[in-house]
Amino acid sequence: MVTVWMIVLAWVGGVFLQNAVPWTGLYLCLGATLLMRTIPNRQYQWLVIACVLGTCRMAWYQWMPYAAQRELHNARVTVIDVKATWQEQRIQARGTDGYGYVFKIPPEPLFLRGIDLCVSGNIRPFAAGHSSYEDGLIQRHIIGEVDLTTNPTVMSTKNWLVSIEHLRIATQQRIHGAFREPIASVVVGMLLGIGGDVSPNIARAFRTSGTSHILVISGWNITIVAALCQLVVRACRMRGVWPLIIPLCVISVYVVFTGASAAVVRAGYMGAVMVIGKWLDRPRDMWNIIACAVWLMSVFDPTTLWDLGFQLSTGATIGLIGFGSHIDNALNRTPFGKPELSWAREGLSATMAAQIPTLPIMLCRLGTPSPWTFLANIILTPIVPYAMASGALTTLVAWPSPDLASIVAWCAIPAYAWIIDGSLAIAQLPAPFQMHIENVWVEYVLHLLWIMQLLRGKSRIIRPQQKEMV
Repeated sequence: MVTVWMIVLAWVGGVFLQNAVPWTGLYLCLGATLLMRTIPNRQYQWLVIACVLGTCRMAWYQWMPYAAQRELHNARVTVIDVKATWQEQRIQARGTDGYGYVFKIPPEPLFLRGIDLCVSGNIRPFAAGHSSYEDGLIQRHIIGEVDLTTNPTVMSTKNWLVSIEHLRIATQQRIHGAFREPIASVVVGMLLGIGGDVSPNIARAFRTSGTSHILVISGWNITIVAALCQLVVRACRMRGVWPLIIPLCVISVYVVFTGASAAVVRAGYMGAVMVIGKWLDRPRDMWNIIACAVWLMSVFDPTTLWDLGFQLSTGATIGLIGFGSHIDNALNRTPFGKPELSWAREGLSATMAAQIPTLPIMLCRLGTPSPWTFLANIILTPIVPYAMASGALTTLVAWPSPDLASIVAWCAIPAYAWIIDGSLAIAQLPAPFQMHIENVWVEYVLHLLWIMQLLRGKSRIIRPQQKEMV
């Protein structure tokens, strides 16, 4: 029986085929469409149609006239991404012709996403194959870096996205007024996804201890937001569709408020997947729900499938669903099975389950994770939900009364101090060198191993059900 996830898998296969052999993949799929009548099984026909549609979508995305221009003269561009540090702002902007550019400007004045700029300068095109970063930019039609001849001037700031950015900056200022450093920058990173304020030493400690996901808006943060909403719904004794509608609405507002960047939208999709799956209470449907989320994201932008953050988020979600319960049952037969250690067991099982599908990516592209990652997540992860809840409460109070927020902040300070000091302490522990395997076939083989194990586990679940039906 062909299911939704099989159809989406065929769609993804068509996208990859068109990317690997441009236009040839499209011709092959169109040829397969003409031979549809030779395929007797109607279910296989659906898979062929999905593959053809995926190929057509990628071909449509790839089709753009050759960018012959090598100079911009008073060109109107819209800022789509800003990476700000203490030294400079690295801006990605897209012109009215669909092509994007990268340029650097001083840290002041601060430019926001959604602002229209007037830019003049010489374009230095990116070379395909020079680096994976530039290849990713080229794939998104961002063709080169601009050497500015004059400073960019603002043409328009009338945009809903700019208004949200102003609101987010105002919220960031309220947080800095309620907390002192280094806690304030960590609160901003956890709640708003702005990690540029974190000092280099603390950011390095989070990376070394394997807890850097705390400082960005990820699927984990969105899941915490959804869980807090469900606690409120339960406390108010709401029934029916409210346990579904309220978390989804809050997730949507939170995604927009935190900037609606590609990474945040991706995390929002995966958080919505978890909420819908829990509301349906049908674990087997989770695979179809994940497939629908992947399909929606790839329909809007097929290059999302090559995004490292998307691959890590999707892999972690698959790991939590496919391996989470098995690992939790295995840990339940160890000393972690004691009721007083349930908090440690949950954090460890979730970390291990999420790391299984993402380990090949980290090993072959990012380097092996720290051996203390599991210890850090056992100690620090259980505190994160309380830290986010208390930090959000302090932020809400800071709007009407900054003085009262300074008092409420004392409820959040111990949690954030525990997270920061714990990351610093674990980062000081000795660790072996970081291994990095630059071989794509090793990654493919490792992916194949966990997929086979996942299919093996699913077959064990299906067989007993078939015997009962007989």
